[in-house]
Amino acid sequence: MYARPKASYSPHRDRALALVYTHVTPLLYPLIYSLRNHEIAAAIRQVLGRWRPRQASGQEGLSV
Repeated sequence: MYARPKASYSPHRDRALALVYTHVTPLLYPLIYSLRNHEIAAAIRQVLGRWRPRQASGQEGLSV
């Protein structure tokens, strides 16, 4: 149990936080630890690099 002010007690908020602590966080661990592997991180960067929008021609040298 965690400390919280009694004035802001909400069973719905407690349920949502419990869901995050017990389900969402453990689901993210494999992703987080796999990013520590340089080969996997490089592969993800390569895939995400393909999704970047390209700048329109003639717009490269403009500064704001």
